[in-house]
Amino acid sequence: ALLDPVDCSVGIGQGSPFSPLLANLAISPVLFLFSKFLLLPSPDSISSSLFYMDDGCLVVSSDSLSMNNLLLKRYFTHLSHLFLRAGFVLEPDKNELCHFPASRSYSGPYPPLVLSDTISIPPLEVWRYLGFWLDRHLTFRPHVQFYANKALSTVRAYPVLGNSLRGLSPIHKRTLYITCVRPLLTYGFRVWYNPSRVYKYQLTPLRQ
Repeated sequence: ALLDPVDCSVGIGQGSPFSPLLANLAISPVLFLFSKFLLLPSPDSISSSLFYMDDGCLVVSSDSLSMNNLLLKRYFTHLSHLFLRAGFVLEPDKNELCHFPASRSYSGPYPPLVLSDTISIPPLEVWRYLGFWLDRHLTFRPHVQFYANKALSTVRAYPVLGNSLRGLSPIHKRTLYITCVRPLLTYGFRVWYNPSRVYKYQLTPLRQ
């Protein structure tokens, strides 16, 4: 059965459990059409897209960074048109660009992504996406350093929880470390850590 129209102009509050569901329902037709566009044969490149809620990522791989930019501009223009037809407007000034050269010895130049005469997106040295900090060569050093610093700042707040005379007992502080600090140190380690290799640079800030 169909209900009578209901005014929903008030929107959904931040953090509401309905937000993910409504967002997925709203953009899924757009992403379906865009996926068909990405599947068009291209002999010189490989393209894909990844969306989590309203946070999207376009990935292009080709023989040159300039070709990557041309393809990214084409895909972004087409995606913007599809969203506009659905009643959504993408904000180019919120976009970010990061190049990942195949050779670790590559030192530039890293071309910007020019979407129009007034919008040019400079490439970043470190790019954050869904909680991961990625550098141009995927060493994950900025990622490990960021979460090591975050865990250290958490540990430094321990004195406010008590001392040897009052406050939390040592066993409770240990439990707090295991539940609150260790997850920060090891966030995303399954992506970069390989037990068969030695990662001295990444492990040093974690040991400290």
